[in-house]
Amino acid sequence: MLEGASGFENSKVPECIRWLQQKRIPEHLYASYSAPQSRVIFWGYMINPESAPEHEREFFREARTRLDVIFTNGDTATNEKPLNAHLFTEEEFPNYEKEGNILHFVNTAACVQRYQKSKLCYLHADAMVQYYAIASYRKKNHIPISHNVLDIASFIKEKFDNGSLERHIFQNEGGRSVKELQRILHPKSKLKRVDITDLSGIIYCLRTYGPALVSNFIVHNDFLNEQQHKHYGPVPIYDEVPRGHAMVMVGYKFEEGRHIFLLQNWWLHKQFVEVDSEYLADCDPVLHWVITEQPSIPDKIPFKIGSWMETEAAEFLDGYELEEDYESDFEQ
Repeated sequence: MLEGASGFENSKVPECIRWLQQKRIPEHLYASYSAPQSRVIFWGYMINPESAPEHEREFFREARTRLDVIFTNGDTATNEKPLNAHLFTEEEFPNYEKEGNILHFVNTAACVQRYQKSKLCYLHADAMVQYYAIASYRKKNHIPISHNVLDIASFIKEKFDNGSLERHIFQNEGGRSVKELQRILHPKSKLKRVDITDLSGIIYCLRTYGPALVSNFIVHNDFLNEQQHKHYGPVPIYDEVPRGHAMVMVGYKFEEGRHIFLLQNWWLHKQFVEVDSEYLADCDPVLHWVITEQPSIPDKIPFKIGSWMETEAAEFLDGYELEEDYESDFEQ
């Protein structure tokens, strides 16, 4: 990765170190190479990706963008949703208001949407599960609902360990939804897991506890079509995209003999998607509900205020989460 090392001037070392210190980059991120010259070359390319060998520029461009988001730009929070963003409408997703069906928040002023631009689907899902748990508590207790939502970039900067930070910046590596959700909830909070085959249990928990974390959802090629917002019946026989995806289950309806679930997603043109019970089961996700009341975002967990949140400053391919480790003291 460090071609052209012999041509890099040692005089660049102070300049490189000053840039890193100004950015407040943790020292371990630029001290991982044994040879000082190699460290400077690597970070020289990070400072100016266009100076890297042509076949490596894309790596450094993307890594630099992720680094800038965490240590410079942070999350974008606004109350203005992009004109080309996909929104929930009753015309596209009808009948959730009918008796016996379920819909949480997405058709109200309490609706918050997020846009995923890197392999952070697991944190977008966690942020929204936390937000909806807090909104449920505030609604129950007749407290106005605010748009306080996890600041993902600051959370990564402040709470990720060295290895996780390196994997995110340099490998665009995802993480585990359940593990990170536990870290942003109040201490001693409990999660309830329901098997994907337990249809009555899913409907009960969605009605009782609110939106659910949907993790390790296997994304097939048909799901990648951002113009298709409804997926019914068995999954077509397509190759699987590696690893899983994380979303939030926010609604349920029974229509024309189908059990249909509404999922909230993080792709610009596919923010909401319907799947029936057969398609959902074929994608084999894991479902968790927060069953402990969440009155607020805990102290020392960073947040921003807005109904439209973005993480990452430039578009790259959407990413997917790691396989879950289901062993957890938080589970019931």
